[in-house]
Amino acid sequence: MKISMSAPKILIFLIPFIMVEQAFSDVGKGKSKQKKKSKEKPKVESVEQETQSATVPSEEIPKAVENIAQEPVQPVQPETTSTPPAIEEEEKAWLEGKEKKEIPPPEKVKGAPTLIEDPQKWYFGIGVRLRMHIIPSFVYSFAADGAYTEVGYGIGIEGIFRIKGLDIIPSIWFHDVSHEPAIMKEPDDPDTEKEYIINNMRLVMITVDFLNSVKILSWLYFFYGAGVGLGIPVTRIERWEAYPDAHGNYHKCEGPGNPPSGDYCETSGGHYGKNDPWPVYPYLNILLGLRFKPIPNFVCTFDFGVGTGFILGTRASYVF
Repeated sequence: MKISMSAPKILIFLIPFIMVEQAFSDVGKGKSKQKKKSKEKPKVESVEQETQSATVPSEEIPKAVENIAQEPVQPVQPETTSTPPAIEEEEKAWLEGKEKKEIPPPEKVKGAPTLIEDPQKWYFGIGVRLRMHIIPSFVYSFAADGAYTEVGYGIGIEGIFRIKGLDIIPSIWFHDVSHEPAIMKEPDDPDTEKEYIINNMRLVMITVDFLNSVKILSWLYFFYGAGVGLGIPVTRIERWEAYPDAHGNYHKCEGPGNPPSGDYCETSGGHYGKNDPWPVYPYLNILLGLRFKPIPNFVCTFDFGVGTGFILGTRASYVF
């Protein structure tokens, strides 16, 4: 069967199919758009939520600013790199060795002099001494009327041997106790027995002092002890008979009965320049004083003694 249709009729016949196809295509496009919208919608909601959470109410802004201002600003610590312990120890040892080389410790010199004295060590010295010897008149008053205060002076050299704070000081010195002439007699004798005494006494003293020291400071010591010895006279005391003149002043008799003056200047038993002194005179004194040591090898002392009169003295010595 032969079918012939015109173009308008064919278009009219195809319109329904075209419309159905268009409808299906529109439905498919709508579904795809909905899918895209469903996918994009959560992103918008998450952005909204983030903006809502990041938004701070206006009334809380001043408080937040105040809190931020009160918080201390922490300094930014520079990044440090740790050094292995072995390298640190090597650097420390190197630095310590360098410091020791640059600043060496002071060396102690053996035998260097010091103010501090070793009590177990022997010390030796040599020096000079000065003495003033005072014998008050009352010392002689029990033995003679007309006694006077005797003042003598001495100078000499000495040695020092010191161990454990004990000084042994031998010395030889010259002692001058000479005095102007004086008129004297024994207490119970009459005036006719008065004598004219010329004191030219000078002695060589040989003495040894034993002094124990007590430390006060490193350079100051207190000492006490005793001195013993003897004096050998080198000049004598002269004794002459005396007679008075018309004014009561006494003079030396030139010899027995010269000048004639009654019972004075006796002709027998009198003294006319002759004297028999002791061959030696004892020396004994209790001593105490201060010893100064301003430098290691120099010592000076000031001492005071009591014995046959009073002694004031000073000594200066080189000690080694």
